[in-house]
Amino acid sequence: MNRLKKRALVWLLCPMALLPATAVWSQTAPVQDRELEEIVVVLDIPRLLRQDVVVQYDGRSVYFPLAELFSLLELNIEADFQTRRFHGFLITRKNRYEINLADLTVSARGRRHKLERDDFILTSRELYLRLDLFQQFFELNLRFVFAALQVNLALNEEFPSYKKLSRHQAHRRLRKETEVAGDIRRLPRQPEHLGGGVADWTISASPIGGGRHYYNFALGGMLMSGDLQIAGGGNSGTGFDKEQFSYRWHYFYENNRYLSQLDLGHVFTSGILSRQLEGGMVTNRPQVQRRYFQTIDVTGNIGEGWEVELYINNRLTDYVYTDFTGDYNFSVDIHYGMTELMLKMYGPNGEMQTERRYVGVPYNLIPHKTFEYALAVGATDDYVTRRNYGQAGAFYGLTDRATLGFTSDIPLSPGEEEPLVAGEATCLLASNLTASVSLAPGYANSFAVSFSRPSLVNVSAGVTTYDQDSFRNRLGQLQRISLAVSSPLKIGRRYIGVRFSATVDRFPDHESINMNYGTTASLLRFHLNYVGRCKITKYSGRSDNTITSQIFASPQFLRWIRPQFRLIYDHSADRLNMFGIQFHKRFLRIGQLSLALERDEISKSNQAMLTLRLLTGFADVTSRTIFSGGRVAMSQVQKGSVRYDQEERRLWFDRRNGVGSGSALIRPFLDDNNNGILDNDEEFISGLKAKISGGRPRRSQGEQQYYYYDGLRAYDQYLVQIDQYSLDNPLLRPTHENYEVFCNPNIVTTVDVPLVIGSEVTGRVDRQADSVVVGQGGIQVIFLNLAKESTIQVTTFSNGEFYYLGLIPGPYQAYIDPGQLERYGYRSEPEVIDFTVDPTDGSTTVEDINFLLIPIE
Repeated sequence: MNRLKKRALVWLLCPMALLPATAVWSQTAPVQDRELEEIVVVLDIPRLLRQDVVVQYDGRSVYFPLAELFSLLELNIEADFQTRRFHGFLITRKNRYEINLADLTVSARGRRHKLERDDFILTSRELYLRLDLFQQFFELNLRFVFAALQVNLALNEEFPSYKKLSRHQAHRRLRKETEVAGDIRRLPRQPEHLGGGVADWTISASPIGGGRHYYNFALGGMLMSGDLQIAGGGNSGTGFDKEQFSYRWHYFYENNRYLSQLDLGHVFTSGILSRQLEGGMVTNRPQVQRRYFQTIDVTGNIGEGWEVELYINNRLTDYVYTDFTGDYNFSVDIHYGMTELMLKMYGPNGEMQTERRYVGVPYNLIPHKTFEYALAVGATDDYVTRRNYGQAGAFYGLTDRATLGFTSDIPLSPGEEEPLVAGEATCLLASNLTASVSLAPGYANSFAVSFSRPSLVNVSAGVTTYDQDSFRNRLGQLQRISLAVSSPLKIGRRYIGVRFSATVDRFPDHESINMNYGTTASLLRFHLNYVGRCKITKYSGRSDNTITSQIFASPQFLRWIRPQFRLIYDHSADRLNMFGIQFHKRFLRIGQLSLALERDEISKSNQAMLTLRLLTGFADVTSRTIFSGGRVAMSQVQKGSVRYDQEERRLWFDRRNGVGSGSALIRPFLDDNNNGILDNDEEFISGLKAKISGGRPRRSQGEQQYYYYDGLRAYDQYLVQIDQYSLDNPLLRPTHENYEVFCNPNIVTTVDVPLVIGSEVTGRVDRQADSVVVGQGGIQVIFLNLAKESTIQVTTFSNGEFYYLGLIPGPYQAYIDPGQLERYGYRSEPEVIDFTVDPTDGSTTVEDINFLLIPIE
């Protein structure tokens, strides 16, 4: 009698559960002089598995198969039936165990136990342990439910089988993300000769206290396919300030390696000799700061049958399974800044290894064989008179680890100033060690080095020696030495941030040393922040020292209000300078009220300051009232921006600055003829959302509700990921799931998303069993869109049928998941079914996508 028949018989005889075992189960086997019943129970581990298992029953106790359980949990076990020894480790190699039936002992979890003869049952292929011993030996609490013939085990997320299941689910999500990311429609950049418009504004007023009123503004728009920015400011006393006025017109040459940018107005070059000029500049530097630097190979050998996962900055990026060679290889795109590469390796016997690598790329390093230049000419008012200068700079990627360059500053006005030329070099000495040097005869020579391990320490140091007679060195400085160290120290389970920086400035008549140091930690439910400052000025024959400490303490156990204690102590004068307390309270989701009470021990005065901040959709408004020494002063600052949407012909306000940044409008429409173009007679659809990295979503007001995404970088390319499930109508489907958009500054870039009505597809998968054909559930049917090369997976129901709603028009191929066919030992008849979904005004149905699974002989 097979397992299913025995299990059905037990269920039929369940009311007779209290009768002798021989009347309930149909099979007995004399083992170790005991009458045993072999029964089928269900092993249930929530979120992991539910499976039939054969156990032994002697009329009093249930004996569970050890090797089978450990195999299901993928716990390491080695069984030697000849010597009657079973050993391995539980989850980690440190947690080893051994069962020795020769001397009836069990060693597990650091303890030694004695076995009795009725504690186990040994057959030629399995060791059965009494159910309660699994908890005693291995902390596996197996509980038998007699009425349901079920053994329950609580899930431990450290089980290797659960970790493997979680990894495979992450792998499936990664594959799906990769497939979805492959369906991209690229929208070309649209030049704007005259359009858009953004204005940033800041106004400060002092209605009480006799202060002046100040204002600042910035304007941005598109002019002659370039972006124009104008900024200025002033106050109520002197009017408009000419010194604050600036302007710049910027043009971007797309896909041109020799000339990428043209600037007219206030420009700024780079390098040790750089200065701001009012003039013009041309360069071939990339418009958007480079993120990608190079591709490297991460290789190794771990052994056959290992699963290796690659994480980049704690995000799963790729995975491989090693073959008989044991080798693994990943191609990794390295970006600027610090990149953490982590390899997680899982062995076939439960082994686990983790390897971390750090790759740092400084931002002043350019790729191998890349040449960059910048040429500028203009005037500056840095000195007594207005002078004209020409500047040039060029940099070349000598290798992937070294960049060489030069810069020059050439005076074009008559005078005593001489032209200057500087040579610069940056070298990546190791994956996290960088050195840079610059030599500018007649001005300054400098050397700097930096080391970075984000989880350990960051160190940077540099020294600069100045030419005392240089025209630029008006103060006559001789030397500057700098050092900065920061580290996230881990003490137990707590992290304590430590930081230290120091600079030494040497002049002919004195030397100045400035040090800043501090730490941040959480202790006894208090958040503590300490800041120390030390300034030492040495003159000939005397020295001035100033050492102060500032401490902030904020409790974390008060939810309705946030007090913060603050004090400043002067160590050089051995006195307390100031102490106070601040209270912060959020309200109405957009407001924050703060009250600060301070005591100044130097002037023996008290001060109270009340601050109200409102973060409205219109502006960021801060009102402050100060009471000190019997006097009252009040000020208010408002800042925000306003943008014009030329597509929808509307204005909207924002509390954040908007000049220089772009915005995207997601505007879906019903594409009746499936041509991907918005025609005059096609209607818009409301409510479609998307995901844009770094974009701030905002819903428009009015009858047609569209979604805008603000704060996008100028001239950058963005991936717009459409959320098709945000629509109210489940029949509507976007023809593309992703759009690549080029974002212009100061205007709204419109992304028209064509939607079509999805069609249904139905069918079934049957399995041939001898002369009988039955429906097969749990089979993955894959639909490949031949036009977009994207796939959709559908799982069959328990009767073998499947159904899917949402196929967009196009040619398709349907087939069974090859991995399942190989795993179960079947072939599909037919192997592939070709069909086409035609565009229509309504939903259509594709029927009879039927497959037959035939066992492979």
